[in-house]
Amino acid sequence: MVSNDGDASAPNGGMSVTKRISSKVKGVLRRKRSEVDASRAEKLRQEIGFTEHTWPLEKVYEYYGGSPEGGLSSAQVLQNREKYGWNRLTPPVLVPWWIKYLMCYADVFMLLLLFGGVLCFVAYGIDQSDPTNLYLGVVLIMVVVISATFGYLTESKASSVMEGFKKLVPKKTKVLRDGNISIIDAEELVPGDVVDFSDGDQVPADLRVATANDVKVDNSSLTGEPEPQERYPDLQIGSNGKPVTVPLEAQNLMFYTTIIVAGSGRGIVIGTGDRTVMGQIAGLASESSNDEATQFQKEVDVFIKIISVIAILIGVVFILIGIFVAGADAIAMVVFAIGIIVGTVPEGLLLTLTVSLALSAKHMYSKNVLVKGMPSVENLGSTTVIASDKTGTLTQNRMTVQHAWYDGQLVTVPAARNQ
Repeated sequence: MVSNDGDASAPNGGMSVTKRISSKVKGVLRRKRSEVDASRAEKLRQEIGFTEHTWPLEKVYEYYGGSPEGGLSSAQVLQNREKYGWNRLTPPVLVPWWIKYLMCYADVFMLLLLFGGVLCFVAYGIDQSDPTNLYLGVVLIMVVVISATFGYLTESKASSVMEGFKKLVPKKTKVLRDGNISIIDAEELVPGDVVDFSDGDQVPADLRVATANDVKVDNSSLTGEPEPQERYPDLQIGSNGKPVTVPLEAQNLMFYTTIIVAGSGRGIVIGTGDRTVMGQIAGLASESSNDEATQFQKEVDVFIKIISVIAILIGVVFILIGIFVAGADAIAMVVFAIGIIVGTVPEGLLLTLTVSLALSAKHMYSKNVLVKGMPSVENLGSTTVIASDKTGTLTQNRMTVQHAWYDGQLVTVPAARNQ
C-alpha cells in the first residue's frame, strides 16, 4: 500500500522537477539580460535630441573644442573620448553556447520525453527480466539529444549569419587633427572631429555637414527611402517657411553606416556609438528581445500538458485496478503503469516538429530571410496583417496600374510580368 502511494505520486513529482529545471535554466538567461544597465535602456527609448544641426558652424566647433582649420587637438580628443566614449556600438549580452544548447532541452516536450526515459530506466531497474524498458529508455534519450542538437545547430547557423552584419560598420575614415589629415579607425572618432568624405564612403558617425559638393547619401538602410538624398550645409526651408529641424529629415545631417553615393565634402562628428541614430536602433533591437513564448510554443505546451495528465491518470487508474481489483503484485503493476505512461507520450512528434521547422527555416534562408528561432517560422506563417510605413521594404518597390478609366468605362489593366 505504501509502495502504491509513493509510486503513484512519482509522475507528478517528476513533472514538477521538469518545471523547476526549465524555470532555473530560463532564470539564468533572465539574470544575464538584467545585467544591462537600466539607465542605458531608458536612454535608448528616448529620441536622440540632436540640436547641433540648428547651430551656426562656429558654435559647433567651439562647443566641441575644435576649429575648421586644425580640427581637434590630441589633448581635446582624449578629453572628448573620456566624456563620450569610443565610436562603437555596445554589444548585447552574449549567452555562452553551452547555455544556448541547454536551453534547447528546456522545452516542455523534451522534458516530458526525458522524464519518460528516466521512468523506463526505473522500470528496468525494478524488473530486469525484460530489457524492453531499457531499450525504450535509450531510444527516448537519443530522440531528445538528436532533436536538441539539430535545433541548436540550425539556430546557431542563423546567429552566425546575423554576426556578419557587423561588417556593415565602417572601418577607416579620413580625419583632420592637429592641422593634419590622417586615416584612422572609425571607432577612434569622437564628437568634434572634422571628417572628410567622398562618394563610395560609409558615413563613420553622425555628422553635421560643413561643406558639400553635390553630395547624395543613401539612407535606405535607415529610413527605407529608395532614392538618394541630397545633403547641404544649411537647413532646408519647409513649405511653412520654417527650417526643417527634425533630425531624420534635416538636409545637413548624415547618419552612421549610411552610404555616400555621390559628391564629396566635410562634416563635424556630433554623435558616436550608441549616441547615433543607428546606435539607438541597434540598442532597441537588443533590448526588445524577451523570453515570451510564441503562439506555436503555447499550443504545443497545452497539448503536452493534456497528454501528460491523461497518461498519468491512466497509469494511476491501472495501478489501483490491478492492486485492489485484480490483486496483482504492486511492483508488477508499477512497471506496467510506467509502460502505459511512456507509451501514451508521442515520441515521434518532437522529431517531426523539429525537422519540419528546420526545413521551413532552410527554405526561408534560400529566400534571404534569416530565422533566429525555429518556432518563429510558424508565427510568420500565421501572420495576417503587417503594419509598415514603408512599402518598398516589403515589395519590389514598383508601382503597377491595376485599373484605368477610359472612354467612360473602368478597365482592368493586365498585371505586369517580371522580365
